[in-house]
Amino acid sequence: MAVFGDANTISKSYVSSVNFLDQREILNKLLDVTNEDYSFLDVMELMGQSVQTAVPEYHTFINAELYTTMTTASTAAVVVEGKTFDADASEGEAKKRFSLKMSAAITPEQARVGDLLMFPNGNVGYVAALNSSADTELYVISVSGADLYSTATDLNNKKITVFSNAQGEGSKSPASRRIKPVKQSNQVQIFKEKYRITDIQAASKIEFEFKGQPYYFLKGQHEALTRFRGDIAFALMFGDSSSDKFTDSSYGNLVDGEGNPVQTTKGLRHSIIDGGVTQSVGSNGISLSELETLTTTLNVNRSPREYMIFTGTQGDVDFDNLLSGLTNTLAQGRFSLDGRNIDLGVDSFRLYGRTFNKKYLPMLDHKGVAFDANNLNNETYLVPKGKIKAAGSGESMDYLRVRYMATPGTDLRYKEIMLGGLAPTPTDERSVLECHYESVQGLEVLGVEHFAKLAHHA
Repeated sequence: MAVFGDANTISKSYVSSVNFLDQREILNKLLDVTNEDYSFLDVMELMGQSVQTAVPEYHTFINAELYTTMTTASTAAVVVEGKTFDADASEGEAKKRFSLKMSAAITPEQARVGDLLMFPNGNVGYVAALNSSADTELYVISVSGADLYSTATDLNNKKITVFSNAQGEGSKSPASRRIKPVKQSNQVQIFKEKYRITDIQAASKIEFEFKGQPYYFLKGQHEALTRFRGDIAFALMFGDSSSDKFTDSSYGNLVDGEGNPVQTTKGLRHSIIDGGVTQSVGSNGISLSELETLTTTLNVNRSPREYMIFTGTQGDVDFDNLLSGLTNTLAQGRFSLDGRNIDLGVDSFRLYGRTFNKKYLPMLDHKGVAFDANNLNNETYLVPKGKIKAAGSGESMDYLRVRYMATPGTDLRYKEIMLGGLAPTPTDERSVLECHYESVQGLEVLGVEHFAKLAHHA
């Protein structure tokens, strides 16, 4: 029988209008579009910078600066009538002999009788006496007779440097100084994660393969572990230390849902904010003049000559845009650690006497954490590479390291517990498998004064 018209045509589309009659074409691989794997934690572990700590709070003592500045008061220079150190001083000599008020009490570690002061105009004054009735006041005399200021307001809220001392012939020694070391500390944080699956879920096959197996359990366990490590990585980068500590005799307000005490670790970002160098980058991207300013600051702090740069997209673009206009500055870099060559995919360049190894970290662009809401992707972190010396011992330690705890026979850096009736060693009658992950880790920053943070403008 003849078939007339399109309505009666039997075609492929007609036969398969019930869509399940055709076998589905499915790519049986799970595509990774989140790229969660590479993080600050991975870099630290690849570089072998993890050290055990025996206590949940660890301390570092650094030698204090031997030379420091003092800040003058808002009304600093006062001409004293009937000066105790020179009763014959005339009013015309007020710029050479006067009482100098400071913004805070003066300690022997800051200034003593006999010390030499460098004034803002570069001239030198001698500390002739301290006013015993006003511990913020000292009497100074120009050593050369040159004026120590032009107008009295020149000394208001200014930095005065104590750079040397001069003593009289046959004199006694000056008051003793006591330079106290500066204590810095951080603490570990307890991280936990759990994944749970039932017997039916564990036995059911899924459409795609993960690590060669078509079972959802493997994917779920992997994602739980990845989230667990991600929590650690983000805490080491962005976390801040809690005032509450496990060692407190009476605990504060930071407790979990069961009333257990909680403490957190201070990450790299807040460590630099609290004690390192911070600098803003102009809206047109980083410039050579801004790097000159940064170099001056690092040199004043007597910082080392080689750095790691951890950056997100904005910092990566800013540096590449700057360096693309220079010649022979970028090169692929590798690290040699303990005889092993580790390729971290870094770009190395040398500028103003320092070598920089730039490493892009995807976690700094994470849209669920650092990008958009907090604009942390616009920050770049400069970390000294290598080791810092311990005064007097000849020993050296990594500038940056992860501290973790361990009990006898148990490493708490990473601990996995399998529970339930489906566990390799069943623990109860429940037809489930639970994977519990725990880690007790924290960041340690040594010599934070040598670290830096750049804030880029998007």
